Amino acid sequence: MKSDLGDSLSKIIVFMLVFYLLALIFVLPSKADPTLTVRFCSSGFRLAVMPTNGGLVYISTGYYELEPQSFGQCIGIYDPTTQYDRFYLVNSSGAYYLGGYYEYGFQNESLFKSLNLTGERRAVNLTQGDIDGDRVIFHFKNRTYQVQINNITPYLWDKRMLGNLIAFPRGNGIVIIPAVEVNVIEDNFTLSMIPGKKIGTIQVRFNFTYKIHWNYPYLLSDSYNGVIEWTNTSNSHNEITWEKLRKTFRKPLYVFYYNGSSVNPYPLLKITLNMTLKGFELSPEYRFNNLAGLYISSQNNTVSSPPVSNKFNDSYTLSSTTSRRMPTDKSTTFLKGLALVTFSVMALVALHLYRGR
Repeated sequence: MKSDLGDSLSKIIVFMLVFYLLALIFVLPSKADPTLTVRFCSSGFRLAVMPTNGGLVYISTGYYELEPQSFGQCIGIYDPTTQYDRFYLVNSSGAYYLGGYYEYGFQNESLFKSLNLTGERRAVNLTQGDIDGDRVIFHFKNRTYQVQINNITPYLWDKRMLGNLIAFPRGNGIVIIPAVEVNVIEDNFTLSMIPGKKIGTIQVRFNFTYKIHWNYPYLLSDSYNGVIEWTNTSNSHNEITWEKLRKTFRKPLYVFYYNGSSVNPYPLLKITLNMTLKGFELSPEYRFNNLAGLYISSQNNTVSSPPVSNKFNDSYTLSSTTSRRMPTDKSTTFLKGLALVTFSVMALVALHLYRGR
């Protein structure tokens, strides 16, 4: 009788052991491990700055949407609906924001009417600077200006921008603009994984590379349907990493006012680049922030043209994904440990009953 009871208990315990083992294998791991989603091959932005033949400064920004192609290449597709155009007034007292509009919106007509009412929009003669040793020389009909290069270079994103400094007269001096069109397009993406600082974790390193394309405009004919005239469209480019890209655009976009003796740099726009993590989704983000104050008309002491609301909030994130498993959470680890302890105790009980037979 005692032997039959021991056999029955042994069978019950064996059944329970099998049940717990199956639960450990199939049930507990059924909770999906968290994944880190990486936005890949779908980022880029464009910025262009140049003078207008009406004596203003024009800045245009927009974004690229890309699709992964064969051989790991990314093909950029510019989205014209994201293009936002801004106009600035620069003089001896500072730089002022006049207003802006979406290129494919309906605000441009009203903005140009406002610009005409300010009295600041007037025809000007433009000239391109000539590099001569440590100076850049601007030749106008009645006067020549010579500016030391070291007064300008520290404020530029890249030294090659020195080759396309465009100037026009304003007041008792000249406004100098480093006219450039910059297209920044994601080129490639890789990742590497190494053991983390804590047991059971991994560290993921992401490497984004970008191509920067440089073009050189001369001016924007600021009529209702403005046309860009170009100095050079060679479309030279260089490839850099994400960190170097952030370093390149750490400086704001500057223009300059030269009164014949000193150079005053004025920041107009700042490009902010960040790698954002929301939940387990990682993506680069680009943001354009206006730095100039609003223009206030001296005639009626009111703002001549308030900024147009920006539905994109001057920022953009990417699309398309790559995923990698991350460390399991603490609750899953606890349940697995509890099941393992239970399994071990029941195995010892079964072994004891077996020997007692």
